[in-house]
Amino acid sequence: MNRAVAGKKILKYILFIIPASFMILFFSLSTSPLYPSYKAVDSSFFQIVGKEWQKGLIPYKDMWDQKGPAIFFVNMLGFLITGNKYGILLIQFLFAIISELFIYKMLRRSWSEKAAVLGACIGIIVFSCNYDGGNLLEEYINPFLLACFYLITEWFSQKDDENPKHNPLYAFLYGITFGLCLMSRVTNAIGICIAVFFVFVYLCIHKAWENILKNAISFLVGAAVAIVPFMIYFSLKNCTYDFWYGTILFNISYAAKADSSLRQIIKAVPGQIGSYAIIATGFLFIYKKKYFNGAMYIAIGVVTQLLLQNIFNYPHYSMITFPYLPVSVYEIKRIMGEKKDITKYLGRVILIAIMLIALLATGNAFIRTASYSTNPPDYYKKRVAAHRQVLEVAATIPENEKDYLVGYNTNPTLYLDLDISPKCRFFAFQDWQASFSDSFAELLNEEFVSKKPLWIMVLGDKKSAIDDVLKSNYEIVRTEPVIDSGSDEKIILYRLVN
Repeated sequence: MNRAVAGKKILKYILFIIPASFMILFFSLSTSPLYPSYKAVDSSFFQIVGKEWQKGLIPYKDMWDQKGPAIFFVNMLGFLITGNKYGILLIQFLFAIISELFIYKMLRRSWSEKAAVLGACIGIIVFSCNYDGGNLLEEYINPFLLACFYLITEWFSQKDDENPKHNPLYAFLYGITFGLCLMSRVTNAIGICIAVFFVFVYLCIHKAWENILKNAISFLVGAAVAIVPFMIYFSLKNCTYDFWYGTILFNISYAAKADSSLRQIIKAVPGQIGSYAIIATGFLFIYKKKYFNGAMYIAIGVVTQLLLQNIFNYPHYSMITFPYLPVSVYEIKRIMGEKKDITKYLGRVILIAIMLIALLATGNAFIRTASYSTNPPDYYKKRVAAHRQVLEVAATIPENEKDYLVGYNTNPTLYLDLDISPKCRFFAFQDWQASFSDSFAELLNEEFVSKKPLWIMVLGDKKSAIDDVLKSNYEIVRTEPVIDSGSDEKIILYRLVN
């Protein structure tokens, strides 16, 4: 390799670092030093569990949340690296750069070098459309999804009736990705599951039975690589049931009560442009009489949208549609390059539509994120105001007793701000979680009866799930209404008497 070629490669990787760094620093409200006072919810949950895990507490056994352990593991590594949330930020940088590399590699198959580099640099910024404050599950699964689709599209471009075989090493990565999704949120694997199903069907049609067996074994081994270490760890810590309850069982009840309004679905469309782009790509394949490829892409987009429309419509859930964008841009360009016909013009129209909608959604994300420093939304102002009051009430607790405080329905950031460890494994938004599962409500009461935290700070406007425990074992020390909450919310500070 001569110096000129080496220099171009180095420059390319430097270019990848710049947009990745900008995207994380600007859009990751929960971990970026640009937003030191931001009060996250999900990210704070993950940071607390990660922070305490590296100090010796055990997820699910000592600190509980309705997520798989993979996200806690990432946050734990972050705290191991730097001792604070900036270690998580470094991991986010790494994952963003890896995502760019796979976008580049995919686009480079059908686009020029400059266009592929530019596409990767812009593509990672578009990821911000559903970023939702950063340090969320989908962010860390994204590079794996992109890598899987890179391999799937490579197989697509090479397979034919004479050589239908699928590389089992590819299936190994699909298995790892599926396992990591199961260890975070299993619905994140929907696109890969559909793609793997179509690979299986194709191999069955061509009677490649031996290749199917090799791929199946490889997939299962990959899944085991991602899942079994966690299973062993939590088994050794005597909390296997707690691990599966938090990872899978509770979420069955959670999903059963999921709902999204038509207004929410329509509002979410720009951030889910990946799904619509891959559906359009599928129809282009159908027009070119490449029915198998077209059917798979349409199925991926349609099934993903059916899933997203039947679960809670939180913006970050739609991050799983992001990898579909580079797939669509790569495939449309490849189809357009085959020969000059109407497909070329249809492809251009679709590409322009994708770029315009992505630009609109990214611009909206930029404005929305910038507003948190200048004019944050009303719901966030109320959240911050309530949290500030909670901290003021917590300040009245004797200094030597603050470590024995548990927040009930409070923002989990409470523990980060006070630098204390949760004294009960159910440590924030307990009533919200209890609303999805009667079994959780029972566990919640058992936990507070057995742990008997010295202080409990309740934030809410109705009877709590542990009301009987509070009446039997605690006395009210302080009560005050939440200012400008728009409801009858109160902060009630309890102290143990029995």
